[in-house]
Amino acid sequence: MVTVHDVVAEPGGAYIVMELVEAPTLQDHVRRHGPLPPQAAARMVNQLLSALDEAQRAGIVHRDVKPANIMVLADGRVKLSDFGIAQFA
Repeated sequence: MVTVHDVVAEPGGAYIVMELVEAPTLQDHVRRHGPLPPQAAARMVNQLLSALDEAQRAGIVHRDVKPANIMVLADGRVKLSDFGIAQFA
């Protein structure tokens, strides 16, 4: 998952300072290249489950896992992003 560096709470809202990931989303990747081969999809799901497990152990529920919130890095790794509506469990 993307690294969260800080959370800044101010009157009127909170701001999350996250790692900058310059990579297409899974949604964009599939639009450009078509469906993932089954083995690549399985590796990606395994990475996402690890990220969600880590977040859950930290008491965080993501609440918005979707292709537009999954970044696909050039080396095939993925990063889960957009914790904007996450909640503490």
